Amino acid sequence: MIRVNLLRDNKQSIIERLSIRNFKSLSIIDEIIDLDDQRKSNQLSLDNNLSKANNISKDIADLYKSGDTEKASLLKKESKQLKEKTRDLQSTQNKIEKDLDNLLYQIPNVPHELVSPGVT
Repeated sequence: MIRVNLLRDNKQSIIERLSIRNFKSLSIIDEIIDLDDQRKSNQLSLDNNLSKANNISKDIADLYKSGDTEKASLLKKESKQLKEKTRDLQSTQNKIEKDLDNLLYQIPNVPHELVSPGVT
């Protein structure tokens, strides 16, 4: 399976070499790059959510130690909402990765530069 970074960095060259194999579904390459951009964006949101949840957990512990249970309860509610959002983001991430893999499986091996065009 071809790597997305290779597709992104050498898109035109790969398209030319795939045409040697008479591969007609070249629009898949753009779909893969777009889906990878979505994956990166979603991963960034997921990482930010997890980081925020970790910080809130630390704050909750500190508030309980200082005896401010009211603020701790409010942060617990916010933490619960973050966990639900994180679960949704993780589900979306899994779907994007699955769709990305399915598209990548549809691309044949890229022939070497020395391979001459095939007969149609």
